[in-house]
Amino acid sequence: MRLTGRLLTGLAAVLVGAALAGPGHAATTARNPIAAENALPGTAAWNTVQAPFRYVEGYASEVSVMPGETVHFHVQTEPAARYRIYIYRLGWYGGLGGRLMTCLPSCETDEQGAPQPVTPFDPATGLNRPNWPVTDTFTIPADWVSGYYTVRLILTTGPGSRAGSTVPLIVRALPTRASTILVDAPVNTWQAYDSWGGRSLYTFRNGYGSNRVAFDRPYVHGEQDMFEWEYQAVRYLERGGYDVSYTTDVDVDRDPGELLRHRLFMMIGHNEYWTKVMRDGIEAARDQGTNLAFLGGNTGYWQLRYEDNREVLVEYRIRSVDPEPNPGLKTTQFRLLGPPRPECEVVGVQWQDGIGFESDFPVSNAALGDPYFAGTGFTPNSVLKQLIGGEWDGVQQGCDVPTPTVLFHFPAQMDRGPADVTRYTAVGGARVFSGSSLRFSWGLDDWGQDHPPADPRLQRFMKNVLDDLTRPAAPTQLAAAFAKKRKAVVLTFKRYPDVRVRWIAVYRHSGTKTFGIDDRGTQLACVSTGTSCLDKALPFPAVVRYAAVTRDSWRTSVPIYSSPVRTR
Repeated sequence: MRLTGRLLTGLAAVLVGAALAGPGHAATTARNPIAAENALPGTAAWNTVQAPFRYVEGYASEVSVMPGETVHFHVQTEPAARYRIYIYRLGWYGGLGGRLMTCLPSCETDEQGAPQPVTPFDPATGLNRPNWPVTDTFTIPADWVSGYYTVRLILTTGPGSRAGSTVPLIVRALPTRASTILVDAPVNTWQAYDSWGGRSLYTFRNGYGSNRVAFDRPYVHGEQDMFEWEYQAVRYLERGGYDVSYTTDVDVDRDPGELLRHRLFMMIGHNEYWTKVMRDGIEAARDQGTNLAFLGGNTGYWQLRYEDNREVLVEYRIRSVDPEPNPGLKTTQFRLLGPPRPECEVVGVQWQDGIGFESDFPVSNAALGDPYFAGTGFTPNSVLKQLIGGEWDGVQQGCDVPTPTVLFHFPAQMDRGPADVTRYTAVGGARVFSGSSLRFSWGLDDWGQDHPPADPRLQRFMKNVLDDLTRPAAPTQLAAAFAKKRKAVVLTFKRYPDVRVRWIAVYRHSGTKTFGIDDRGTQLACVSTGTSCLDKALPFPAVVRYAAVTRDSWRTSVPIYSSPVRTR
């Protein structure tokens, strides 16, 4: 279909304006509530003193909720004491990092708590589900913005008064809000490492006695949680006003099609444990043009399963012990499945014994001319201080994935594998970025006491990364030919088959050089939902050049250029 006349003229302003809009610009639009939310008064009171073990603890029946849904809390205090629940949303908030949303039963009253037991483990599986009674309920208001929420259970009486414990909660956006970026919280990994009651999926490595853990139990403070590797990335995204919403592993498993409602799907932190449905859904979204970003390490390493309506994680540490007969559903490393599914085939890198020490992350000198480094200040032999650590992933030779561009490279040392920050372009046009190290997000924000300050060079680098990944893929080809009899230039183009692309817009500029579509003298030549269009509004005689961009619901791609064409 070709658009002309008044409609074409009207589209010109819209398209040029959209092309000018970087991701931060989206914060000014009505559909993105992140900037407005973070402009509200914040507080640092969410970062409370941790109570001694068992003094106050609890969990929620729900891993995540949407506005209009009810969350059910289960709280115990030992010894018996009174408590209050504070619910904070985490973000930037002028650097304070959180905003108080509500208190239960109110911010002026409290309620009586009572001890609840640590229930015994199932001797066959290691499963421990406390089944404590519901003590508090709360329905998420319609105006609450999707995000990471921390629920603080604070003692108001007794020996632990003013200290508390934490219940994490993710508030998802309604399906009608298709944000540019969808961020996944790695709740599977949180639970795999959670040793509440004395056991986790890591307690016994013989494959017996610790094969199942439940979401409905408290978290042990200081283990793998949202504050270990993820919170800095959340602060960075919200400080930048990016159009972002949040989900969890469980929700991706429940509805992998959710990824197609966004231009960029991002995993942050230690996202080690995926289900088969998650892996299939992430690959399918990538193959249909959804860009991917992995801001962590040891990503997509191990396959597990859910039971009991996704409330229980199943993971046998030894494959031969797993009673699942289907080799593709075994709980094991993805690279050991039958047939193998190495994680590098989607992430671009994979874990190769990258663990055990900390070090600087050197820039790849050969990549400094890449657009991701524009304006960063990185120079040959620059390093990111102490951002190798936790666990890290590197390029796997022979992996069946398009050859990645290596942006930072840490060579294998001390019998530990390499680390590589990479980008590759999938066959469907999606760009896939990996930050490789669990500490990658530490370079984006200053929060935390045990690492160097945020690196402004990496902050700018990540801004460039997101500027790319929040755009659709550019057209793959643009040809321009003057048709004398038609007194027009015939423009033909090809693009990736991404159903979210609305149209292709073609711009004209006099001369032979490349140009920006917002440059002075640039004119909109035609817009098409097909594979060709005509430019009849030509200066005669002249030499002109064309640029084509794709446009989706969120942004405009970078341009691709034709060869110069003479109109005569």
